[in-house]
Amino acid sequence: MTLQDYLDSCRRRRWEWGAHDCTLFAADWVRLVTGLDPAADWRGRYASADECRSRLSNAGGIEAVVSRSMRLAGLAETTDPRPGDVGLVRAPTGVEAMGVISAICQGDLWVARTVGRVVAAPFPLVRAWRVGA
Repeated sequence: MTLQDYLDSCRRRRWEWGAHDCTLFAADWVRLVTGLDPAADWRGRYASADECRSRLSNAGGIEAVVSRSMRLAGLAETTDPRPGDVGLVRAPTGVEAMGVISAICQGDLWVARTVGRVVAAPFPLVRAWRVGA
C-alpha cells in the first residue's frame, strides 16, 4: 500500500478512540510499513478523550509515550524527515485548539488525523522518526 492509498483509506474511516484516532493513525502506518506495531499496548485500551488523556498523563505524556514506542519498534529519530516518516507535530486536535499529535510526513506537509478529518498542513514539528529504509 502506498502512502497515498493509506491516507485515502483513513479519510474514509470514522474517528474512534482507541482504534482510529490521532496517535493510532501514525502507528497504523508504521505497522503497515514495518510489520511492527508501536501502539500494541494502547489499542483498545481507552474509549474516550478523557480515558486517553488520563492514560497518556499516567505514562508521562504523549511525547514520552510515542518516543518509547518508536524506539521499541526500532525506528531511529531523525531531524530530516522525508515522506512516509512519522512525527509529533503541533496541530489543532479537535479536542483542544492546539496540541501535540502524531502525523505522517508528506513532503513539505504533515498529515494528521483530527476528530473531524484528516488534515495536511505545514504543522510545526516536535520530533520525527524514520519509517523504512
